[in-house]
Amino acid sequence: LIMVSAGVQIDPNVLTEFHQLQQRKQYDFIVYKFTPDYRQVVVDYVHPREQKFNYQNFVDKIVTYDDCVYAILDYQYGVDGQTMSKVFMVNWNPEATAKPRSKMLLASTQMPLKNALEKTQKTLNATDESDLSEANLREVLNAI
Repeated sequence: LIMVSAGVQIDPNVLTEFHQLQQRKQYDFIVYKFTPDYRQVVVDYVHPREQKFNYQNFVDKIVTYDDCVYAILDYQYGVDGQTMSKVFMVNWNPEATAKPRSKMLLASTQMPLKNALEKTQKTLNATDESDLSEANLREVLNAI
């Protein structure tokens, strides 16, 4: 286990599944959550690449969480007729329903987790469904 911050550890499967997404292209996205005792970040869901996927599938899954989660998205997009890919970290912090402790830990563990998940290039912070719009994601994508 890797200690990231405030007594929170990263379960080894977090890194294992990330490498399956990053290097082996087996997943479109992964959702990580805190354990009920807030001592670990663990894998909660993986979306296998062979399942049908569009960006709305990702949004629909994320908004089902009423507490803070991290998601890693291998976002595919077209540029000049060529398919490109960027790996995003999405911090889901539902303003209306997230627990205060979860919000605090999301903020304090974000950078250490992002550093552990090397090659996570961009970050989108979202507090409601409108923040998860594909337009917002593309805005982050195009930011320098």
